[in-house]
Amino acid sequence: MYGLLEEKKLSKDILESPQFYITYPNSLTIIEGTLLKQKALLAQKEYELLKQKGKVRESKKAEKTFIRAKEDFCKFLSKAIYVD
Repeated sequence: MYGLLEEKKLSKDILESPQFYITYPNSLTIIEGTLLKQKALLAQKEYELLKQKGKVRESKKAEKTFIRAKEDFCKFLSKAIYVD
């Protein structure tokens, strides 16, 4: 991809290249999925730690955050498409 940026002089030429329109959307999809997964895992750990410490009010809020993050990740997985 970086060689393509050096090779082409006009952005129009880059956008029309198969190297760009195949790899770029896939890269963004992978990044988005990774971030959503990390968010869900972090929320899960936070919830577990607060629950372990017996902090009831904080753990209930953390549980809701974890459920939402997990749902967001699952929704992403059900709709994610990869260009090939």
